[in-house]
Amino acid sequence: MASIEDIVLLLMNYIIELNSKALNEINEKLGEIMSNQENLDQRVQYLGTQVQEVVNAVNDLKEQVAGMNVDFSGLDAAIQPLADIVPDAEPEPEPEP
Repeated sequence: MASIEDIVLLLMNYIIELNSKALNEINEKLGEIMSNQENLDQRVQYLGTQVQEVVNAVNDLKEQVAGMNVDFSGLDAAIQPLADIVPDAEPEPEPEP
């Protein structure tokens, strides 16, 4: 017959094993989440680059036809939702004197 100490020791070992398995599962899920976040960050960066290229191309076109009577309001309206996807760069903090 097992003593109380033996039973307590078995229960403690069982609890430790359960906690270890739970921590391993949490670490695996955390790894998946971090990988997904990195993938998302890369896609957002790529999207931002592509949107900026479109905006730059439109601005270049405007410069090329400067002085001509060309209405860009439709084109501006079409690219504005793209430009809104990418947040404006945050201003640099001013150095303290």
